[in-house]
Amino acid sequence: MIEGLWTLEINSALEDFTTGIAVLHRGRVLGGDTRYFYVGSYSIDSAGMAKAKVTFTHYAGPLLSVVGPVKELTVILSGEPKQDVFDLSGSIEGVPGSMLSIRLTRRAGLSA
Repeated sequence: MIEGLWTLEINSALEDFTTGIAVLHRGRVLGGDTRYFYVGSYSIDSAGMAKAKVTFTHYAGPLLSVVGPVKELTVILSGEPKQDVFDLSGSIEGVPGSMLSIRLTRRAGLSA
């Protein structure tokens, strides 16, 4: 249901907004933006909720992320998957009190 090409709108308490792109395919997340690439995994639990763990790694430009100047960070996210648009929320692993939200918009499905 959620496999495909998605655009991302990422929000945190430190920076209002950044955008990126990700492919969700067979439990993997691969994507990026102009400064960071994203690699991780996702699953759908028995209650139908999406769970994801994604590492953002800096590769170009200034160290500017939605949570400040970091080389790498891992986020833990969850949310109810929808067909075309859905929201995930969560936190940065190892950073108590951090909050992040991501809106995903489907741009293309994946052919078998």
